[in-house]
Amino acid sequence: MKARWLVAAFASGTLALAVLTPGAVTAGSPESRSKPSGEALIHIGGGTARAVERGVNVYRIVVSSQATISLLGQSRGKPAIGTFGGKALVDRWTRLGHSASSRSALSTIVWGSPGEPPTPFVGAYVAKPRINSQGQLTFLAKTSAPLPATLPNFSLNIERPVHKARTSRSGGYPLVIPVYSASSTVGAQLTGTGDNAATIVFGTVANGNVTTACPKPPTQNMTGNDSSNYATFAGTCGDTTWSAGTLSFFPMQGDGSTIPAQVQMTATLIVKGGNPSTFTWNVNMGQWKKGAVQVWPK
Repeated sequence: MKARWLVAAFASGTLALAVLTPGAVTAGSPESRSKPSGEALIHIGGGTARAVERGVNVYRIVVSSQATISLLGQSRGKPAIGTFGGKALVDRWTRLGHSASSRSALSTIVWGSPGEPPTPFVGAYVAKPRINSQGQLTFLAKTSAPLPATLPNFSLNIERPVHKARTSRSGGYPLVIPVYSASSTVGAQLTGTGDNAATIVFGTVANGNVTTACPKPPTQNMTGNDSSNYATFAGTCGDTTWSAGTLSFFPMQGDGSTIPAQVQMTATLIVKGGNPSTFTWNVNMGQWKKGAVQVWPK
């Protein structure tokens, strides 16, 4: 277990640098000149967020005014990164491909205090963004695990809209989890190949799956033993360049009912000539129990 926390701490190093950048997620926050249109990755990070319980693993997340919002999408047919204020994000929510109703956006929540073991990335479906009476950005979140009331060094990572249904399943490997798309044409896909083994492929995407693997970043084969549960990656695949990427494999405990197997990804995506030019991407790629029973996403 000690080795598990050490791996997670190393993996979260890039994350910590990203989420501590000062800014302001308020109704009147300024936007950058780059204005990605259409579907995009969204990273909200910084400060201490609050989780107000609304039900079993259901929370109203209140984002700190110290946080910043970045979007990675397309502008004039090329990758572009934009920074947005809270009200702008709420106003653009449906144009980013998400529903204005209760249907949720696939996300990953990360937090942790300096010097303490980092919390594993928690999967969440977030919906109904709004600005509260104090001018703070809030979301309704259904999470894969309980959250504490306060979330220091908070990061909310919202995926591009998922166009292929993600469904729970059981019975036999390989357990193929639909792709996480970095752009409209490129993404990363996790496949559970055993109770404590997995493959991660980077490549071109169609219909929720990687159809052609790229040579860089190379395909990663991982297992849950102490010597091989951590890997780094970098490279350019199509229109997407990954830098300082980390994959962490956490083995299941027992049959995985309490602690399932999990693969976490954290990376920096690069947009040449962009202003800003870097985007932080943190993903709970998937969790499963013994016998290929999918726990997340579900």
